[in-house]
Amino acid sequence: MAGDGNHLNGAQRRVRRELTINNFLNYGLVRATAAGNAPTCSATTNWRGTGANVISGTLNFGTALGQSVTWNYCIRAAASSFANAGIYTDSVLLTLRYPNTGAGQLVTAPLDIQVGVQTSCLLDKPLPGLTVAYTSLQSMAAILNTSVLLRCSTGHPWTAGLLPDPASAAAPVTTLTNQSLLGLTYSVQVSPASGTGTGNAAGGGQAVTLGVTVPGGAGRHLQHGQLHRQQHPCAGHHLLTGPIRAAAPRPRATAPTSAAAA
Repeated sequence: MAGDGNHLNGAQRRVRRELTINNFLNYGLVRATAAGNAPTCSATTNWRGTGANVISGTLNFGTALGQSVTWNYCIRAAASSFANAGIYTDSVLLTLRYPNTGAGQLVTAPLDIQVGVQTSCLLDKPLPGLTVAYTSLQSMAAILNTSVLLRCSTGHPWTAGLLPDPASAAAPVTTLTNQSLLGLTYSVQVSPASGTGTGNAAGGGQAVTLGVTVPGGAGRHLQHGQLHRQQHPCAGHHLLTGPIRAAAPRPRATAPTSAAAA
């Protein structure tokens, strides 16, 4: 027989995050349908302390003084994306009765369950290339903003930053100024620069915006160019840079015309 564990909610077994009160993950305790078989591991529990959920069978001793039988089981945590990071535990009391009658002898042992959840941060899509439409010497600044959704483990602090070069060893910053692309000066900003993961709450994502600004009145001769892109997976840091393309027509030089009088 398998007990209900320490954190039962209705019929659902749960593991609890250490040193917390309300951080739980659901799990299923599943046994095989026959001795020696592999269980069909799922989140549906079929090993409990009553009825058909109890393991029972016959031990054939023959002339031996001892005999054993093996029952396989598995533990499967239900899907719960971006739960709080940490160690989740429960303890299920297993009870063996032999012989299987009301007068049988009982032996108990704990089945200790531990589930580890690591911190995680993911972007909902690859950071796209950024194309800025800009006309040489235009009076107004050209501004382009694009957003991605950042989803991090609940309660996990995160930061977002920029690197001027994917190979740079410098610390990330929130604004890159005086960047140059084939003679065109621009700046890049990321906002917000930090936050705390919300897991699956509010749709499960926090918007991070990348903005590019090209000041007005810049550039006489522009060509196409591209910067590199990098997503850096280091602990808690997501370094967001993106390809930037700027294009504008070259000014055309026209030769003066003349007319000769006959």
